[in-house]
Amino acid sequence: GPMEEPENLPAEGEISAPSRRRSIWQKVVMVLLLGVVVFYIAPQDTTLPALVEDDEADSISPEDDSNFQKPNPPPSHSADNHHFPSANATDDNNNSTNNNKNNNNTKHALTLAPTSAPAPAPHASAPTGPSDEEKKKKGENSEGEKEGDSSEGGRPKDEDLEKMTKNFTAYWNDRWEGHFKFYDVDWGTYNGCHRWKNNTSGSILWHLNANHLRKVPYKNLKSFLTQSAPSGCFFIVFASREAIEVKNHPVPDKRHYDKVVDKKDPVGQTKKYLQEIRKYFGGFNVAWYIAERVGSGANRCNWGPAQSWPTTNLDWWNNAEVFAHYVAHALRIPTTPHDVMVYTRPDTWYFSAIDSERLYRFSKETGDQFVFFIRQVDNMDLCQEDPGNQMYIHTRGKVEEICVLHWKPGECGMCYGSFGPLNKNRNDPQSFSCGHEFQRVANTLSRAGARCFFSDPYRFGASLIDTVGKEFKQVLNVASRKYWEERGCDLGHEKPVCGVTNLLQNAIPYYTDLGSEETNACKVGIW
Repeated sequence: GPMEEPENLPAEGEISAPSRRRSIWQKVVMVLLLGVVVFYIAPQDTTLPALVEDDEADSISPEDDSNFQKPNPPPSHSADNHHFPSANATDDNNNSTNNNKNNNNTKHALTLAPTSAPAPAPHASAPTGPSDEEKKKKGENSEGEKEGDSSEGGRPKDEDLEKMTKNFTAYWNDRWEGHFKFYDVDWGTYNGCHRWKNNTSGSILWHLNANHLRKVPYKNLKSFLTQSAPSGCFFIVFASREAIEVKNHPVPDKRHYDKVVDKKDPVGQTKKYLQEIRKYFGGFNVAWYIAERVGSGANRCNWGPAQSWPTTNLDWWNNAEVFAHYVAHALRIPTTPHDVMVYTRPDTWYFSAIDSERLYRFSKETGDQFVFFIRQVDNMDLCQEDPGNQMYIHTRGKVEEICVLHWKPGECGMCYGSFGPLNKNRNDPQSFSCGHEFQRVANTLSRAGARCFFSDPYRFGASLIDTVGKEFKQVLNVASRKYWEERGCDLGHEKPVCGVTNLLQNAIPYYTDLGSEETNACKVGIW
């Protein structure tokens, strides 16, 4: 029925005192209720976190970053009991037990000394001044470097580095059946550049060089590194042979040993060359070892064109990777799975730099692992000698997993899954792989969860230098040479790079058809 007219209504436009009080409280309650409703129905942010530009918020530090991944400890060695690197290690004293049981997932804690001031830039000149006697009083070595705190531009104590040298050389010879004679292991000095103010992500670009030095493109390499890592934070590692050129190259027109090697002192020549390289890059962030392959007999890998010692070269797949793992531990350099690493030969020079910072940040945000291979065949068939075995670029995580941490005593010393018969099937106990050299690495990395690509075939390219002067010895990503020359860039091993390439653009996904007998890549050779 009709509502009854309430009594004693106030005149129009007039509100009684109780009504005013009720109205105020009602408004307060309504505002509070509206706020609660808005809070619960507002769309939640499900996007990836924005890039952090603040250097303190995004610096790599074990004190303030819960995602900081410390380097796995290299093994500890004794004359009677050799231990091996393991992702499951807890400390250097019980690695052997953990490797045998394989059931401990606790990682070794490696602490970094705090940094109070930025270290010298890579191009800074070496310090001069006090005498050796004065340096000893200050806790410095004869080269004027602080001992015991590599995070401030110094280096650990000499006795610690000597112990690490014994660990590394013993482990490497365990891995390769004692076929390496070491002449020099020089860990260098780390300048703490991950803490520089201009290094907002705390990232470090690693440039890993394997085998004979041949001819190193000083100027081009410096241009490549400084433009690839604008903060100036990079570290260069050399896993070098005893001579700058190979003595018995199977290809006649590549036999330059007699022309370039000091036969009276090939090791001294190699070491002097490495010292010059370090000086050119400012005296910091360059480490090396010099070793000779010795002995005779077949290697346990039983694969490759040179299967017998001392000419087998199968260690080149991971010698610089393994040594870099030890370098990071020895110098207390922080590592993450997202570190960008360029694995190549010392005589490689580049047409363009890479945006390593972008790749590092993208890997960190997405959690993805990336591997970029380079083409060396100038046709559309991804087979034969593709990908080129002279270099590849990758994030650290998965490559370190299969090339460093996966190895067990008695196995081939190469990267896991990169050796064995040419024709294999998926039921083999060894990780499935086949084909030409780096195809095997790609197979194994892909199966391990990495995303594999051929890099941008036009913008990113590289070449090798002939020891006796031929500049374009071998071009990788052949089309890139024409691309840059048409744009007026003067390419050369003593010239700066032509630009910076974003590897995340124009990359070609690289995978293998492991299907039927008719399409299986290992059977028909098409990738």
